[in-house]
Amino acid sequence: GTYVTEDGNIYLSTSGNFGVTGASGADEDVFICQAVSLGDNTACIYLSNLYFDGSILNLEGEDIDAIGLPPLP
Repeated sequence: GTYVTEDGNIYLSTSGNFGVTGASGADEDVFICQAVSLGDNTACIYLSNLYFDGSILNLEGEDIDAIGLPPLP
């Protein structure tokens, strides 16, 4: 799942375990890419805190395949 906010942050989920510079998790988690540049070669700074940690809710083994967030105030 992918969701891009008005301020350019990209919320991501994966279909398996992931590891990027600064963050790692599993398919039940959502992590944030703070975009440094957008386009054909998007570059990110990955936040170390997960936005959503599905293991806290016992969602191990479940995939998050869609993300929707309310608009910024």
